[in-house]
Amino acid sequence: MEKVKKYNHELAVKVGQEVSKIWGTEQLVSEESMIGAMVVILLPEQSVEVEKKLGLEFCEKYNTFVKFGKYQGKYYVRFCAQIFNELDDYIYVANAIKETLNN
Repeated sequence: MEKVKKYNHELAVKVGQEVSKIWGTEQLVSEESMIGAMVVILLPEQSVEVEKKLGLEFCEKYNTFVKFGKYQGKYYVRFCAQIFNELDDYIYVANAIKETLNN
């Protein structure tokens, strides 16, 4: 169990760093000691269109689901690191979100 927790934590840290770099944004919390297996990252677009663009059509097109929400007036996405995922899985989703929001 400890190896799984360590893997998930290290993956979450990498996801936070890579996705925020791809998007040119920042993490809600970037202090590594405060990250468990989830990271919350500011979306690169901040409009009401976010909710429409990342809805059902996005899920069906990219065969994935993203948990997003608004906190203090800004839209964020929460990524949860899992033992069955790799960094490339999150990069795929980050690029899909970026492409979707730019259209």
